[in-house]
Amino acid sequence: MGDYPAKQMHSPLELTDQIFGPATQNEALRDEIYCQIMKQMSSNNNRFSMEQGWQLLWLCCGLFPPSQSLLKHTQRFLESRRREPLASDCLQRMRSSLRMEPRKLPPHQVEVDAIQQNSIQIFHKVHFPNDTEEIFEVATNTRIRDLIQNITTKLNLASADGFSIFVKTDDKELPKYLRGYHVCTKDEMVNIAALLFRMKVNNDKSQFVMIPRLLKELVPADQLKAMSDNEWKKSVVASYNKHAAMTVEEAKVAFLKAVCRWPTFGSAFFEVKQTSEPNFPDIVRIAVSKQGLTIIHPRTKVKKQNDQFNQKMSHYLNSLLISHRELLSSVAKDVLANHPFNRIANWCSGSTYFHMTIGNLVKGSKFLCETSLGYKMDDLITSYVNMYIRERRAGQNRNQRFNI
Repeated sequence: MGDYPAKQMHSPLELTDQIFGPATQNEALRDEIYCQIMKQMSSNNNRFSMEQGWQLLWLCCGLFPPSQSLLKHTQRFLESRRREPLASDCLQRMRSSLRMEPRKLPPHQVEVDAIQQNSIQIFHKVHFPNDTEEIFEVATNTRIRDLIQNITTKLNLASADGFSIFVKTDDKELPKYLRGYHVCTKDEMVNIAALLFRMKVNNDKSQFVMIPRLLKELVPADQLKAMSDNEWKKSVVASYNKHAAMTVEEAKVAFLKAVCRWPTFGSAFFEVKQTSEPNFPDIVRIAVSKQGLTIIHPRTKVKKQNDQFNQKMSHYLNSLLISHRELLSSVAKDVLANHPFNRIANWCSGSTYFHMTIGNLVKGSKFLCETSLGYKMDDLITSYVNMYIRERRAGQNRNQRFNI
């Protein structure tokens, strides 16, 4: 609230993340946040400090309500200060929070920006496929379906069915690839490295000498030692020269075409500590996609797999005893388990865990893991399952209409 000077500069969003982030994950901290803000606003004659206090309280009331034991005190605090511009809206936001589930993330950038201008109106810009855009007002409790319905009404559309909203983000697939989240062959890595290099330098072959320095931006981190820097350079240059006429835009498309073939493409990855499966390593990587959950060994074994493959091939040529299926079996060794959504009986999460039951509730096996991102896994699974339920119901409704 500006009462004491900070040791270093932070953006407003960084500060609100620090204040509210832990409380969104730990219910026990929520009353403490309310108490600290109201305490600093009591008998405070510093107008600047009070203004920031009201802004923090406004954000807090939209995230989660106080407990029942603190609720009356908070209401009395707000009702006794109705002359303050934000008091009534704080009270309204708090009452709305009481009717909804507490939010799981700290305030969004647009909320922080709005309240810094002492505005209780929050606006989002929505871009449309025809390169036009519109501004729509949203509230703290606005859901995606509400915004879609508002857009439908404003554009005079007959129905909101089939319409979705997508968040424009920076490239997400490249960071996942460079972190080693996908299982791929050495040839695929060389081809992709050449594409990424072309994106950086276009047709400037004088930059070949820079390839060893750029390897961390071209090759998955866990595969940098698969070849020497000079071998990587020779391989990347050879692949680059095969497509001399390719443009930067074509290279971007080629990269996406290459990675979209992998079963883990489009997945959200979570590294967790599992405590229920003795045959798995303690730390595993969970990929959540529209197909379900895939549990993956965190250390990719591409080089080891290639070596095993070559050894088996050599043995095959010598003895002709190894089947094609056996030769290829090592390719999927990184995948520890696959669980489609229709095999997940239930799931739950907390601030430090994510649990799910595979099979049925009576005889199913439990998978327990420790993670601070359990709420994100919970949200993703819930969203995918709800999507499939809606699709199934829509299909049933269509069949009913045809039967009539």
